[in-house]
Amino acid sequence: MRLRHHSGRVVHLIHGTNVRPARDLPAVVDQLDTYASAIRARLGVDTLGVSLWLPPSLAAALAVDGRARTRLRAELDARGLNVKVVAALSPQLFARQDAAYREATASSADRWDAMAITNGAFKLMADWVAGPAAREYSLSADWDDRWRTGGSVDEVADEAHLSAPYILAAIDRFATEREVRRASLRTIADAISSGVAAGS
Repeated sequence: MRLRHHSGRVVHLIHGTNVRPARDLPAVVDQLDTYASAIRARLGVDTLGVSLWLPPSLAAALAVDGRARTRLRAELDARGLNVKVVAALSPQLFARQDAAYREATASSADRWDAMAITNGAFKLMADWVAGPAAREYSLSADWDDRWRTGGSVDEVADEAHLSAPYILAAIDRFATEREVRRASLRTIADAISSGVAAGS
């Protein structure tokens, strides 16, 4: 999904499958049906970008099996899903890229107006989202600063607020409250600028 930033730059909204990683191709397809297709339908867009997480074994198999790649491409096309990134989320590797690439991919301004969806602790996302409103809009397994009590995958995901209804609601809120959130962030930035000016 493409959104136009106030600067005129086009911003891509994508769904990351690494929240609930799949182990083989049938599981990847099932995950796309369960989550990515539902998000695309909820947003009412023809195509949704997907950050597709693949385990090393599946990535290696796809690299040598053309028929499997063709099947995966067909499954993505049938669901209106556009793979924008194959995610290998490493802040260390990202830091090794040149400054122009890092700024174009995730600028400081982008990180201020961002949310995260992670099955880990929110603080582990600090390299990617860093704004004062980030945690309010993000989903993480430690949302209530408590250990999860256990159970089936679906039970744990629901308790962690990482099940499909929570994800859909969080994305919807992040999108619909954009102007309110950005106004709040501008107020904070203006206060910081005033403080610097007063102290200089």
